[in-house]
Amino acid sequence: MSNKKNDKRNQGTFKRIFIVFICTFFCATGISLLTTTAVERLTVVPLLFLVLLIVVAIGVFFDAIGVAALGADIVPFNARSSRKAPGAAVTLRLLRKADLVANICCDVVGDICGIVSGALGATLVVILGDTVTNTLLLAAVMAGLVSAFTVGGKAMMKGVAVRNADRIMEIIGVVLDFRNWGRFLTKNNRSEGDSR
Repeated sequence: MSNKKNDKRNQGTFKRIFIVFICTFFCATGISLLTTTAVERLTVVPLLFLVLLIVVAIGVFFDAIGVAALGADIVPFNARSSRKAPGAAVTLRLLRKADLVANICCDVVGDICGIVSGALGATLVVILGDTVTNTLLLAAVMAGLVSAFTVGGKAMMKGVAVRNADRIMEIIGVVLDFRNWGRFLTKNNRSEGDSR
């Protein structure tokens, strides 16, 4: 009996590792392609800096989703799912695999965004290096800025995610539940009409 349990656990672990591997590969490839294309086509420093901020913001945003997935209460979503509320079934599936969701959002996407933002920062240093005498100082300042935006943003959003975990996961469920968008919009319109 214990051998069967161990086999199931090993299969579950292998499946999880495989899912994380696949997600990492496709996320890293997609984000790298987008940022590389943007860097090749953009030579204006402010626009490159904007792309850098967007990549950092994506990492911060997904980190907040991962924290919310771990902190959300599954009980209300069980009730909402039984009433077939828009997005509730999707949220329920996410919360049942909260550790995997957190792993993908915080570790996979977060680490990829960290690597890409570092590469973008280095690209900015190379571009600005022609106009700045102390390139070493510029590289240090750029690394400090990227780290400060990333760590500061995550620190701020972690608190927001913990306090509003249920609401964040509810929104994510609705966004991912494409089939029920019409029902969700109709429900919102009705509630607005009732409030009037």
